[in-house]
Amino acid sequence: MTTNTGGEDAAEPKKQELNGAGEPTDGQAASPACSNDSSRSTSITAAVGDALPTDHPPYLLIWDWDDTIFPRSGLRRLQIDRLSQLHEQLLAELRRLEQRAIRVLEVASRFGSLVVVSNATRHWLDTSLGEFMPVLQGWLRERGVRRIS
Repeated sequence: MTTNTGGEDAAEPKKQELNGAGEPTDGQAASPACSNDSSRSTSITAAVGDALPTDHPPYLLIWDWDDTIFPRSGLRRLQIDRLSQLHEQLLAELRRLEQRAIRVLEVASRFGSLVVVSNATRHWLDTSLGEFMPVLQGWLRERGVRRIS
């Protein structure tokens, strides 16, 4: 047992469990360092960067477009096929989703090459990217990420 200078037992800091989105599980409060999306993104990126082996072989990471990156079924259920049909709150949610997708893909790109695939036509893939997630479309183009359908 170790003691601190005050003579009290020094407790091990409790490790916080995170879910797949990097958020605390079981109702635990987020630490101040992770209180907003940008600082959480920085924390996740730093943690993943430190965990990467320096000599890893290049990997091919395949990302499904429909209902993995893009909420196709949800928009279909709402009968939305054009950006102009989205109300303000849903548009804001879609923009947040787009930014999170970019952050996830940025981290994934450190492991190797990215490919975005869809079972739908190439026209659907390009049109839905351009209509609903134009910032992501630009990000994919700038990095030469292939889109396959």
